[in-house]
Amino acid sequence: MQAAYFGQMHRNVALTFALIAGAATSLSAQNESTPAARTLAPSSDWILKYDDDSCRLLRLFGEGDDKAVLILERYVSGDEFDMIVAGSPLEEIGDESKLDDFTYQFGPDEEPQSQNVGFGVFGEYDPAVVVTGAFFGTVEGEDADTKWKKPDPDEIPEGYDPLEHPFSQEREAKIRWLQVSRGSEQPVRLDMGPMQAPLEQMRKCTDALMGTWGIDVAAHAKLTRPVMPRTNPGDWIRPDAYPMDLVARGTQGIVQFRLSIDTEGTPTDCHIQRSTRPAEFDKAVCKSVMRRARFLPALDENGAPIASYYRNTVRFVLSR
Repeated sequence: MQAAYFGQMHRNVALTFALIAGAATSLSAQNESTPAARTLAPSSDWILKYDDDSCRLLRLFGEGDDKAVLILERYVSGDEFDMIVAGSPLEEIGDESKLDDFTYQFGPDEEPQSQNVGFGVFGEYDPAVVVTGAFFGTVEGEDADTKWKKPDPDEIPEGYDPLEHPFSQEREAKIRWLQVSRGSEQPVRLDMGPMQAPLEQMRKCTDALMGTWGIDVAAHAKLTRPVMPRTNPGDWIRPDAYPMDLVARGTQGIVQFRLSIDTEGTPTDCHIQRSTRPAEFDKAVCKSVMRRARFLPALDENGAPIASYYRNTVRFVLSR
């Protein structure tokens, strides 16, 4: 699901606050006029990196100058991830000037999707396509009303999954490739191979990662309620939070943050998990959310308040 806030400043600034759990849009099969996909075989093993704030699965595909990299990154236990696909084989697909929608598909069984896509460069791999809030396939609840609603302290969210596993491991086990497409350009397919083993290692990594935050992972697996915002997250970050010197320079940014929430529902710490920088964006985000964000606390299996966390993403965007 996704909720967004758009504000205007001096007619040319838009500040977007978007929930990281972005709804994937399922699309129809590719157009019959689209060329057959260009397939790249793996040229490395899967590499799992235990970073300070995330777990990264990385693999290279192709050879020589015709090489691409795929990165799947998670910041917390669950099925959602961010994805980077980059390299010269995506030269046409990753052209930011094109107006056609970018789509991705984990095959052979999942539907094509399109959501939260950005374009850029990833080190020596150019161009890069970045997808945030991704799933391997469409999941239940994506079409629900995404507007924020004031929570009922006595209500337990229907179908709540404490560690956010809406995408079954049975579906996950069938994944063999990733295909990225854009309009009538030739799609690029990465031959990923079986994913059960690398994703199981990634789950162990995210569980360990949460433990470093002081989170009781075993207790969180049995939560009866997550932390829930008491006020609309769209009101936490306001247009005047956009640093004016960055407006003048035309600088945009994406900031992913995590709040530590105590048993009263009060944020006790703001931590930046990933940011495109400059650091002024990070400071603006933490200053705003620490001032305005308040929550209903998470509840353990016995219904007692428990210290927990809240994650989200802020996008600083200058309207064209």
